[in-house]
Amino acid sequence: MRNQSFSIPTILIFSFLILPLAGCQTVVPKPVVSPVAVPAVTPFSDDNLEQRVGILETQMKSAQPTLKKVEAIEMHFKTLSLELDRINSTYNIAETPMEVAETKIAPTPVQLQKAEIKKPEPKKSEPQKSSANDNDFSVTSVRIGEQSGNITRIVLDTTKAAEINYDLDNNESLLVIDVPKAKWFATKSQTLPKSLLIKGFQSSSDEAGSRLVINLKEKARVVATSRLAPTGKSGNRVYIDIAPAK
Repeated sequence: MRNQSFSIPTILIFSFLILPLAGCQTVVPKPVVSPVAVPAVTPFSDDNLEQRVGILETQMKSAQPTLKKVEAIEMHFKTLSLELDRINSTYNIAETPMEVAETKIAPTPVQLQKAEIKKPEPKKSEPQKSSANDNDFSVTSVRIGEQSGNITRIVLDTTKAAEINYDLDNNESLLVIDVPKAKWFATKSQTLPKSLLIKGFQSSSDEAGSRLVINLKEKARVVATSRLAPTGKSGNRVYIDIAPAK
């Protein structure tokens, strides 16, 4: 081997190359820790502790009504939940709809019947005043008029001499006149607004005879009654005079 020798200039050159490389090493800085503020702890004294206990007792007393209300509401919800469970178990509604069985009704044959045609019956003509036979006893007309002395006269024209019965009822404001065995061919009903004592009248008849019912305007009394024989153009008549009751 050959001995290598370095000259002084070569050593100087290496020295200049190594020194800069040594100066280029990276230096890692140390982390800086900031100081943490620690709160100062105040030691508890006996007076401070009693004050806080008093405050807690006051807050608990003021919270008692609210706690009672909350407890009552909780009990109410528990009762309601139990009631709902009972209703649900009692009235169990089926989820599927009920099937309704269809029932078929067999049509019944309809029997047609022939309608009977009835011939209309001839109308019966009402008896007229002129149809009264002289041989039949009947009332042919009613006449009512005012006389002197506040007297109201009721006249019945008859085909024969008539006997009448009357009944005066001032409680019912009625005067009833019966004509036994007589048929009625006179006016059946009429209102008399101009009469002093009589509002109007209605008539009826049957096998026993005829009846005239007179409605009075006020209490009245029977003054006289009489039967008149035929004279001249007038036939048999019977009348009743009434006047206001005293």
